[in-house]
Amino acid sequence: MLSAWLLGEAERRPDMPAAAMANLLYLLFAALLLLQPDVGQTLLISLVAFSLLLLAGRPVRWFLACAAALPAVLFAARAKFAYVRLRLDHFLNPALGEGFQTDRALQSFAEGGLFGKGPGEGTIKSVLPDAHTDFIFAVIGEEYGVLACLLVVALFALVALRALARCSDAHTPFARLAAAGLTLLFTLQAMINMAVNVGLLPAKGMTLPFISSGGSSMLAVGLGVGMLLAVTRRLPEQARLARATFTADPTA
Repeated sequence: MLSAWLLGEAERRPDMPAAAMANLLYLLFAALLLLQPDVGQTLLISLVAFSLLLLAGRPVRWFLACAAALPAVLFAARAKFAYVRLRLDHFLNPALGEGFQTDRALQSFAEGGLFGKGPGEGTIKSVLPDAHTDFIFAVIGEEYGVLACLLVVALFALVALRALARCSDAHTPFARLAAAGLTLLFTLQAMINMAVNVGLLPAKGMTLPFISSGGSSMLAVGLGVGMLLAVTRRLPEQARLARATFTADPTA
């Protein structure tokens, strides 16, 4: 939200060094996340921040430079943190045999089939310590089947497309950028979680929004979606003007 406001001010007031302040804000938060260390969340925040730069009309070379820096950061994280090296090495070379969680998640989708084993009949939740958080999507696949998983994907896609459609109706640069950033944050987190469950990405401790167990995660996602609704809502005056415009020119 702060980055969206700063980038919006940079668009409205070119004399204000708001874009540089937005970059410094991103670097501060990225540094705090890396100190935990939480490389996955750092990459998520980085993708959203880089996308905001592109949407704010910053030079494309800025976005390309940031995107090119991500592999270097990932390589440095692999060299610095043992858990990152372990997860990346197993993802690139499954023969190492250190990916029990991901392998068991993939097995649960195969055992669930199209319609699943039935509610409460799955076994993955009693085997994996993170089944109720990181691997909840695999639990859904085992108990309710692939069709239920596709329904979950469709619901996330519907929310994302609807939110991005409302971004185009925003009347201020801040509202447009804030809505886009919050939508990307919510959607990318869901995509990463589901991609880990089906073996498309290395294991990462990231929850599935609104589905994974966890009070702090639910609170954070709820606050984010609440702010998304706030910046995309239509005020009564805006709705009246939209109706007046449509009445005057139905082709608009």
